[in-house]
Amino acid sequence: MLLHVLGPKSGYTRGKGNGYGGSAKARLQVEQQQKLRQQQEKITHLQNELEATKKEMEEYKMNQTRTIAALEERLIEMITRKTRKELHDDDDYE
Repeated sequence: MLLHVLGPKSGYTRGKGNGYGGSAKARLQVEQQQKLRQQQEKITHLQNELEATKKEMEEYKMNQTRTIAALEERLIEMITRKTRKELHDDDDYE
């Protein structure tokens, strides 16, 4: 805010009349500040996007891990049932 007060001013504001524009150096400084601000905003936006993507990836990995664990449990249960059934069927033949 202080920089805005002390920043470049047009000729009218400086008391020189309407014909005097701001200095080229001052305009260049303002443009550079605007570019810097835009770049900082873009960096902040991209960092937020990166964090959101990382969070999504972690959730996806956790979901995949849970799915694999559930499938393993189901497979073990199916193998156990089949083994018990085969053992039970073998007992009937003897």
